[in-house]
Amino acid sequence: MVYKAVLLNALAAGALGRMLVGLDTETSNQQWSSDWKGKWPTDGEPVAYWDPESGVDSHGDRGHYRYVLGASWVDESANNELQGQYWPVVTDVMLVGSNRRETNCPIGYDRVGYWDTDGSGATDTYDRKSYWDLALCQKVERCSPDKEYVSKFIAFTSDDYYTPKTLDGASRIGYWDTQRGGAWSAYTRNRREHNIALYQKKEKCPRKIDVPEPTPTPATCEMVEIEDLEQIGATQGSFTGLSVRASHEADNCDGSGTLTTTVSLSAESSATTSSSYTLSKSLAESFTVGLSAEVGAKVKLGFQPPNASGGVNGGIEIHGKLATSTTTGITNSISNSETSLYSETKKLAVQKSAQITLKPGKRMKVYTDLNGFTYEARFKATAHCVDEEGNRIESTEIKGVYKGRGFTAESTTRTQKLPCPMEAGDLHSGLARRLLGLQGEH
Repeated sequence: MVYKAVLLNALAAGALGRMLVGLDTETSNQQWSSDWKGKWPTDGEPVAYWDPESGVDSHGDRGHYRYVLGASWVDESANNELQGQYWPVVTDVMLVGSNRRETNCPIGYDRVGYWDTDGSGATDTYDRKSYWDLALCQKVERCSPDKEYVSKFIAFTSDDYYTPKTLDGASRIGYWDTQRGGAWSAYTRNRREHNIALYQKKEKCPRKIDVPEPTPTPATCEMVEIEDLEQIGATQGSFTGLSVRASHEADNCDGSGTLTTTVSLSAESSATTSSSYTLSKSLAESFTVGLSAEVGAKVKLGFQPPNASGGVNGGIEIHGKLATSTTTGITNSISNSETSLYSETKKLAVQKSAQITLKPGKRMKVYTDLNGFTYEARFKATAHCVDEEGNRIESTEIKGVYKGRGFTAESTTRTQKLPCPMEAGDLHSGLARRLLGLQGEH
């Protein structure tokens, strides 16, 4: 129906060359099937009919008396009907013969139907003689300017073996012998008793008029993968003057013997450390391709903060290069216009312990002071822009600064004596409490 509507519109506007868009076949066991109701049974316009030994049509039906061929057409102007595309047309028709049943078509061709020829056999497009099934094959492609379309497809019937090699500018693609029912051609308007031949003529596909070629959608960066992280220069650091105390209380007030134990020091709950990566330019400024408004950022190997354990004098061990590891890698989602790649704040974790000895009835605080410091290191890395299908579409060098805040512990721990609860008076001493406890057991 689409083909017919386009064809009528084109003819009303003034005929141009016609393009073949499809062939169709029907078969019957009668001279004219009652199902056809006196009408041409195929899609499109009549081309020919003939009497085969037997045949299978476009719809898979088999018949042995009447085989009917039709063709559908559109005007050349239809090539402008599809926005951004070319109209699908028949670019070639072939007849392929064999000495077996159900002859197949070459790769790239669709089989429209096949039939068994009569006594003198058939000659196909390859000029091969065969005596069994002859297949009608069509190739359908979009009518781009580098291709040709079939502009004429006609038949010729004869009362003898002769059929012309050309017919009104069209070239013969093959011919075959029919049975006693003969054959009819819509082009010559005559019915004959022996051979029938098919012909095609081709024209160059027309160029589109005022139809722009589709513009491919540019690839968009959805993820930035950052690797080859490399520090530039030495790490810079300084003390901030901020001090945090890490401590632990040991209690042997109620003990009967000397207490020797190792304690772990913990800092105030409000003490935190932080680290961040800041780029010298935003990701949108770093790449030439477009980036999503929100883009993922992934660093497989991240920097490890400076060693905060302190030296002999409690110094900051940040004079060399920072190490990297997978455990400090980062994955984040940021705006493409931001320069802040990643930042993190964590509760201060103090890895400091001390061994103490307490006599019975004693209580003590063990502590060390933590001195705050800041650090900063410049870096460069390779950033890869990755689209939604995982393809790297652009790579570039990026630069930035890794910096943070930490604390370093003094090299020594100190102690401070604390009073035991209710220490005043013998009655309330640890020994007195123990004696009272023994009396209460009687």
